[in-house]
Amino acid sequence: MTLTLAGESATAGTDFTSTEVTITYQDGTTQTVAVNGDGTFDVAIPAGDTTFSISVQTTDDGVYEGDETFTLSGQTATQTTAMTVQRPSKTMGSVTPPDGSSGGRSPSGIRYQQPNGIGRRQRHV
Repeated sequence: MTLTLAGESATAGTDFTSTEVTITYQDGTTQTVAVNGDGTFDVAIPAGDTTFSISVQTTDDGVYEGDETFTLSGQTATQTTAMTVQRPSKTMGSVTPPDGSSGGRSPSGIRYQQPNGIGRRQRHV
């Protein structure tokens, strides 16, 4: 699965770390993944896994600027989705990829879970 991390009102490298993310797989194992200069990175989803979490390190600069957002979008061979998640959480949520059994594009094939207390906007492409 190819994912893209991009700043919206949050500035990459200032408000959040844009060079690496941490993936937590369904069995609890973690992997640090380098983010390319264009914001893309690949996640190899183990066979049988239906969920994984992506943690992005955010920076509290001590200056009140209101809500700042960055976007995490992803694509598989059969699905494209985009999510915008608001700060301040380091663990923004988890994405469930489609199983691919039905083929084609199916926005209902991706499930997004987020920890309690974090606002979010979600749109399917």
